Amino acid sequence: MSKFDTSIHTNRAANGRADFRTFAAAQTTIRENVSAADVSDWLARNGKTLGLTATEEFADRLNQAHADNDLVRADLYRELFEEEHGYSDEDATRVSALINELAASGRVDVAVSLEKVLGLHVAAPVTPVAVPTPARAAQTTPTTTYSFPNAAEAARLGSFHDTVITDDGTVFRRSGAGAQPTYDTSQIRIQTTRPLDDDEMRRFAKALGYAHAATVRGEALGDPTRETPSSFIFWFDSTKAHTSDVVSALGKSEDDLPDILENGSPVRMTDRAGTGTAGTRLVPPFGSDIEFEIYYDAAV
Repeated sequence: MSKFDTSIHTNRAANGRADFRTFAAAQTTIRENVSAADVSDWLARNGKTLGLTATEEFADRLNQAHADNDLVRADLYRELFEEEHGYSDEDATRVSALINELAASGRVDVAVSLEKVLGLHVAAPVTPVAVPTPARAAQTTPTTTYSFPNAAEAARLGSFHDTVITDDGTVFRRSGAGAQPTYDTSQIRIQTTRPLDDDEMRRFAKALGYAHAATVRGEALGDPTRETPSSFIFWFDSTKAHTSDVVSALGKSEDDLPDILENGSPVRMTDRAGTGTAGTRLVPPFGSDIEFEIYYDAAV
């Protein structure tokens, strides 16, 4: 019997796009007597905050739980955050992203005022940071901007944000979280809830490449570039797509991907691809023990 829970949960978002989730059985460890200080350390390491009462309640509930791992703690944090503030951690992150976007568009004064008025205790606080000027413009006064959660750090912590930024400054937005790709989209970022080895990453890439080729019908996706053990990025040239509506084609590719991952591509009915290929699949099943999110650059 597989150790994985292979049930598949598919829901439809307001935009009609499938929201695919499959859940693997998490490996957990039992820990006892977690103190409020232990919780405070964990919150600080993960860039999260709770009040003293909520922190103590966190420790109490964790000690009563049957398991203690980062997934359990993340769920408990979200629960207590909403109890403490009256809105969710995700609500705060979305407002944080809006403040970032205002600042990035030059409305720094509005961004700062909005943050002051709302007084949000966001999971990833919006903090002004100085942007170094290029050496050739050393006399230019540094500008001020705002930072998104770092993509690689989020993946390492198992955190899923609506908006993340990579080390090279590329901003990615999560599909289905109020964002969709545009005609300028050229990168697709995949983040999974568990690490994938090189073979698994290649098999996932093959499934995504098949879905992409069947819908976008243009230049093939490039090889994935690994960001972390549980995240990787693909490049593609949307100007070479053989479709009049790249955005809808990417949405269709996203809808088709779960079935391809679980079942593989259709069975070949003939030997047209080579002797002995009848009855085989171009893309073998990956399996259903994977949970992931899709991010796009140039998404709105």
